[in-house]
Amino acid sequence: MALSYNPNNLNQVVDLSTQINYIPNQWGLYNSLGMFSNEMLATRTALVPRFMQALTIGGDRGWDERNSVQGNYTRDALLIQVPHFPMDDAITPNDINGMVDFTNVYAGIQTESVNLVRDRKMQMARQSHAQRLELARAQLINDGTVYAPNGTMKTSYGATVNYYNEFGVTQTALTLALNDLTQDPLAGVEPIIASIQDGLQNGVFNYDAIMCVCSPEFFAKLIGHPFVRDTYKYFNQQQSAMIMNGRLTAPGSMGLDERFRSFTYGGITFVEYRGSIAGVKLVPTGEARAFPIQRDGSMYKTYYSPAPRFSTVNRPASEVYYFEHRNDKDDIIEIMTESNFANAVLRPQAILKITVA
Repeated sequence: MALSYNPNNLNQVVDLSTQINYIPNQWGLYNSLGMFSNEMLATRTALVPRFMQALTIGGDRGWDERNSVQGNYTRDALLIQVPHFPMDDAITPNDINGMVDFTNVYAGIQTESVNLVRDRKMQMARQSHAQRLELARAQLINDGTVYAPNGTMKTSYGATVNYYNEFGVTQTALTLALNDLTQDPLAGVEPIIASIQDGLQNGVFNYDAIMCVCSPEFFAKLIGHPFVRDTYKYFNQQQSAMIMNGRLTAPGSMGLDERFRSFTYGGITFVEYRGSIAGVKLVPTGEARAFPIQRDGSMYKTYYSPAPRFSTVNRPASEVYYFEHRNDKDDIIEIMTESNFANAVLRPQAILKITVA
């Protein structure tokens, strides 16, 4: 191991060990599920045509009566505007002047370089954009709104676009009887499934799975309920051992890591999401959200728009942009990043708010 001067006694040397990196927890349940399909726009607006089909069940008619008439269809379009999320940084000579680089302990005392600082700042910017995307997707699932906290997407009815308003529907709210230890919560699971199936309106019940993302308080009440524990004690030996004696793990088929405890109950996969980003809980306290997992791109979208640059305008967008400029005075390197996106749910009536009865 390399040696370094003792900062408390320059007459001594000490062994230089690896540095400790403190990084905020990176949450990404919705980013990992693969339920959002990306659409790379060449402009700042997406036009989504909507086709509403009527179903007519004709009855029998007398031989001399007029025939039943087939019901018609209606059509309109939804305009989705994409907000702009820039984030700038810079590298100055002060960032590297006399600064020690601890990344390679075997090389001894080394000083920072522009490349090392650039790599660090690029990584921080990419993490920031990824966490903003996760926060925006969680907000969409929670209340059906587009993430635009500074009011750039203000509408006639609220601070931002709300897809329940845009589709003329209301969010269905159901309960599970988790506070009543004498009542089986399973009775409340079937209405959740039925309501999601009714809300899909895609002609068939086409979904990969039904998931219920829970706050820690909701999840604890669910797995601690005596009816739930008894169910798994007798009918599901694999999950019962984890519920009774151990710690539930994430579903391997959905690409989630060990932070996301989950189990399947009554045909729904319940997942605990205890994350928060910038002080905002990704699931409201004591609540849960139930929704279908559809990976065919028909329900959940993320629309990306190009950066306002001559090199990118009117061209298919990228998820994140990185631009760099060193000024003529050679005393600053400007770093400009941005990610321009709008999440959308095209069947908001299929996302349910679940609370504890």
